[in-house]
Amino acid sequence: MHRDASFSSSTNKVGVVMWIRDEEGCFVLAKTTWHITLCSIDIGEALGLHHAICWVHELQLQNVDFEVELKCVADYFNRDNGDITEFGVIMDSNRHYCSFFFTKLSC
Repeated sequence: MHRDASFSSSTNKVGVVMWIRDEEGCFVLAKTTWHITLCSIDIGEALGLHHAICWVHELQLQNVDFEVELKCVADYFNRDNGDITEFGVIMDSNRHYCSFFFTKLSC
């Protein structure tokens, strides 16, 4: 699962594009979502991951590898940071959903 976020200050929106590739790297499916509020890049990436996790769960996929753009997102996901910032709260939620929805995954 790969996703990317785009930020538009002229429209005050954050766009998130997600796509699924199979184990050979071939395109399978894509989805786009928009947020009305412009936010920082790390928050946008964390929200993008949240939407990707929910979408993969809705599709009932298992053994998923999530690709992220920011090192801070991957680092937080793979370690327990206990950050009480907006970023930390979103990432804690992402980790919780993953542990609840999936038996095996990586980010």
